[in-house]
Amino acid sequence: MSSPSHVPETPALSPPDLRGRGLAALGALVALVALAGQYDINLARREGDAVLALWGMTRFFTNLTVAFAFALLLAVALGWRVPARTAAGLVLACVVMALVYYLVLAPMWTPEGMRWWVAQAMHGATPAAVLLWWALAAPKAGLSLRMFPAWAGFPVAYLAMSVLRQRAGERAPYPFLNLSERGAVEVALAVIAITALYLVLAAGLVAVARRLAQSDRLAQSASLVQSDRPGSSSSERP
Repeated sequence: MSSPSHVPETPALSPPDLRGRGLAALGALVALVALAGQYDINLARREGDAVLALWGMTRFFTNLTVAFAFALLLAVALGWRVPARTAAGLVLACVVMALVYYLVLAPMWTPEGMRWWVAQAMHGATPAAVLLWWALAAPKAGLSLRMFPAWAGFPVAYLAMSVLRQRAGERAPYPFLNLSERGAVEVALAVIAITALYLVLAAGLVAVARRLAQSDRLAQSASLVQSDRPGSSSSERP
């Protein structure tokens, strides 16, 4: 009598992958809620015009960064593998966004009600969720400051877009980028300051990534040593 054919089972996700996808799903949900709240506010401002509401949202670095976070974290939650460079670029954008808001912009205005909650979700909760995912589950190997030009591409492209849109007659998204009120020199100094902040944060992120990657390697080595010890495998038991 022949034995029945063995059908291989689908391998389950390893614990790190499962944890990483769960954290990414949580972050994507936070970003989506933040974007939905901001869209609702913009829709009311534009008297229900959905196209104008979405177009208006693209004026702000915050909205674009949170949309970037949502797209990337959703992809990770669905099983996509993102490069370490891309994950680090998202972290840098989120940290700069949060620092500029809480140190520069928040003291200039006092949102109330729904606007306050949306501001916290955009500038506080979303960066926190991204940092948590990056620290615990994102790839970090191979990061170096040689990647800084790629990381700076997103904010530089945004700044160029902001200038072009102001030249076309649109309002400035932030006071420090207002060409008509501050002039080209002050705006240029603000851009230089933001670029310098990006560079300092990039250096810190690379240092932290190397430390975390080293800790992960040590933990994996210890796990391998433990599994190679006699009697550690159930197959070696009599």
